[in-house]
Amino acid sequence: MNVFVIPSWYDTGDKPHCGVFFAEQARALIRAGHRVHLLYPDLRFKLGGLPTGVFSLPGGVPGLFCRRRSLTPFWERGRWPQRRWMLEKLYRRAEQEWGRPDVVHLHACTMGVEAVWLCQKHRLPLVYTEHYSALMREPHGALREQLMRTLAGATVAAAVSRALQERLREFRADTCYIPNLVDAERFAPAPIPHGGVVFGTLGNLIPRKRVDLLLRAFAKAGLENARLRIGGDGPERERLERLTESLRLKDRVEFCGAVPYSRAPAFYNACNCLVSASEAETFGMTLIEALACGVPVLSARSGGPESIVVPGQNGWLVPVGDADALADGLREAAGRPFDPAALRADCIARFGEGVVVRQIEQAYQKAVYGYERA
Repeated sequence: MNVFVIPSWYDTGDKPHCGVFFAEQARALIRAGHRVHLLYPDLRFKLGGLPTGVFSLPGGVPGLFCRRRSLTPFWERGRWPQRRWMLEKLYRRAEQEWGRPDVVHLHACTMGVEAVWLCQKHRLPLVYTEHYSALMREPHGALREQLMRTLAGATVAAAVSRALQERLREFRADTCYIPNLVDAERFAPAPIPHGGVVFGTLGNLIPRKRVDLLLRAFAKAGLENARLRIGGDGPERERLERLTESLRLKDRVEFCGAVPYSRAPAFYNACNCLVSASEAETFGMTLIEALACGVPVLSARSGGPESIVVPGQNGWLVPVGDADALADGLREAAGRPFDPAALRADCIARFGEGVVVRQIEQAYQKAVYGYERA
């Protein structure tokens, strides 16, 4: 099929971690024989010296982006007509270069008003996959309107976890489940020798990730020979470093800074267990990447992880916000070995490229067939 993909966030040259899983999915679809091109309206609060106009996307995934400065930086609904204009401009150029698409695939409802408008104007079927973690709570204001209008306008709607699927089914009963996929060639076991037990956590250092809770649980666990590696950067880093000192963990906790995607496999392979203490996740990319590397996972029941972690089989689940339960999980993980090959095989069976691409293809076929019959 000829597929135009509209991500709600993406790297246009200055945000290398942004939208990585959208790019991986696009590459997987291309390997499966589809023609895939990304279209991204990059509407900015500040340009920071970056040029405006239409450009080819960086990073090797074919596509275009249009960069402009927002005329209404503090008014979300005011940005919708601006992005709609940008998306129309991108679509016309893309159609001229690559032909009319068979289907449009939108990732996340925050670009949904614009994508629905485009597809209605050009009479195109729209597949919509939701990823946005803010929807694990009750949406309000502009976000709620974006969600409602996207669900109403999409030909097929999907969520990346069972928890998010259940949430969206409150508004659209036929929402299906299509998880994110893992690049099993990139993420593979290659254990890095180290002494003792090493726990790792990887992600943006923001309040929702609850790395502060993980530090407190690590202190409670009393594992004197264990270390904790914290990968990622963000506004919480200084506060977390001060907390580490106050908990007297400085000698056993390492802040690794931002971990490029290319170095993520090495980060996982240097750990005995990957931990997520996050309070809300729609999926859990770091969890499936670690499992593909043969590393067990310990996670809070924050929504998405419940679709990934099978307690006793590939890791542990604990209540959100419970430092004592997380400390118990750390102690259990420190003394419980898993078979890396079995962890990897199970992960690929559920989240491997072939499995997930087939589910996406089924959604595309359903959208095209349903649109033609409508």
